[in-house]
Amino acid sequence: QQMRSDMVAARQQMNIMKPAYQMFDNGEQFQISLDVPGVKASDIQVKLEEDGKVLSLSGSRKVVREGGTYSSSFSRRFTFDPSLDPDHLTANL
Repeated sequence: QQMRSDMVAARQQMNIMKPAYQMFDNGEQFQISLDVPGVKASDIQVKLEEDGKVLSLSGSRKVVREGGTYSSSFSRRFTFDPSLDPDHLTANL
């Protein structure tokens, strides 16, 4: 019983988020909107990987509540069409 309680508490303290996202393409711009409530912009990392063909977004948040500190983290990767020019990519938070 105690071991199970410890496992539940550990899972609650480090929660992996799977944030919802939306993609928009208006013909001139491609935009990704990620739903990460409670995560500060300063806690989000944005990286272009694999010669600019993969966008990697990750972040985390901490919540202090009675009974402890709880952390959540997320990571999402988006692969771009090979015809996109990575020199024309920008990221905004």
